[in-house]
Amino acid sequence: YYYPNVREQMVAKGTLPLSRISAMVTMQHQEATRTQNFNLPLNPKFENNKEFRNESSGFLDVSLRYQCSPRTTEGVLASRAVSISVQIMRACGLQAAA
Repeated sequence: YYYPNVREQMVAKGTLPLSRISAMVTMQHQEATRTQNFNLPLNPKFENNKEFRNESSGFLDVSLRYQCSPRTTEGVLASRAVSISVQIMRACGLQAAA
């Protein structure tokens, strides 16, 4: 078994697919809230190498909540405001750290 130490850190990046986020925006009905979950592969970055590697070291579960509602400014209907909040639900996989 591997028990991670508090001092051990690993930097990795996961990329949200912009095409799916755009699809959420175009398919959204006004005043409705929609949630979509993504399972993103994490690409590690090591201290001796400044670039990210293409091999996956784990996964990041992300929940993206989308809501669109019109906003007014001093009684005048302004452009539509889009609010997107991203919540990290779980990160798993210690393959690169072990």
